[in-house]
Amino acid sequence: MHDYFEYYPATAEAVRSAAEDTRSKGDAVHTLLTQVESTHQGAIQAVEGAMRYTVISSPEGAQQAAQDVGRKTAWASCQLEEFADAIQEFDYDSTEPPSVSKLNSIYASAVSNSFGVGPVSYPPDATPEQRRAADTQHTSDVATARTALFNDLNAKYALLELNLDNAATAVAGNLRRDPSEAELRAAWKSGNLPATAMLLWPALHLDPADVIGLPPELAMLTGDDLKNFLAAHPELAVITNRLLQRNGPLTAQEQAVVDAQAQVDAETLKKGLDTQPPSKAGLDQIKAAQERAALINQTGSQRSTADGGTAAVSDDLPQRCRRREPGQAAGLRRGSVRQRGAVGRGWLCARRHVQGLHGAVRRAHR
Repeated sequence: MHDYFEYYPATAEAVRSAAEDTRSKGDAVHTLLTQVESTHQGAIQAVEGAMRYTVISSPEGAQQAAQDVGRKTAWASCQLEEFADAIQEFDYDSTEPPSVSKLNSIYASAVSNSFGVGPVSYPPDATPEQRRAADTQHTSDVATARTALFNDLNAKYALLELNLDNAATAVAGNLRRDPSEAELRAAWKSGNLPATAMLLWPALHLDPADVIGLPPELAMLTGDDLKNFLAAHPELAVITNRLLQRNGPLTAQEQAVVDAQAQVDAETLKKGLDTQPPSKAGLDQIKAAQERAALINQTGSQRSTADGGTAAVSDDLPQRCRRREPGQAAGLRRGSVRQRGAVGRGWLCARRHVQGLHGAVRRAHR
């Protein structure tokens, strides 16, 4: 279809990609800070006396700088997401005024229908002059109808441009200052603030249950990138809990998040097993995985009991934790209640596996 009204030069996807690049810079700083803090803990254990207090406080400057960079990149990426939303509205989603795609569709439909003007009507036994006059009148009527429709649609297009200009002005202003608490909460709820905002603004107590959809990182990442991101941010496991508690089917991306979190927790269990003898860090990892498994299983098993179905679980789980039943994969819809219930059962088995590890560790330390 010919585009009578122009789309915005940059697509919403291109702007979201720029937002992701911005977020990744902040995440790189977070990763570096984590490494610094890990090294710092070792340094604390290596010194005693008055020097110990100096070492304890040594990374405070780096921590503050990292937090500042993280907040600025998170807010900047949020504003890019906001502008991407505005572009999406401009190009496709707006209903009043109609988006560019809708305007083009309306105009194209009118073109194919002669702008609502009926076919030429000739009088009986019309002379050539009468036919020419009727044709001329029909052409004039179509031109008049076309001009009227175009002027109407062009006025709507001007409103779309005004809305987009206002969004661009708001984003530019927001980038020049720090956000207020109300703005952060609104951005968090809209899903445009990155999930790491929970760490960057801990005083706000941002709740994943308030987010509409998924935070932007989880909405865009796939495969190993998604799993690695969740592994680097264990605090985001609560988002999986929220997904499992929701009524109705998950989207494909939401199901991918649930699957990735299951893999992360399975790898956490493996790390606990591989630590011989178990260190405090290893025990902490086991405890964290156990607590997450208990929370996730609480909702997943409830769905399983209500539905009574089964599904394949992560291959990373211990062999005895997999339920194998005839036809277990048949009839499963991606993101269905039945599938999520099976994921919950997989975590339940993983939790029991961890409880067994805890018992062995306690016996070994007696």
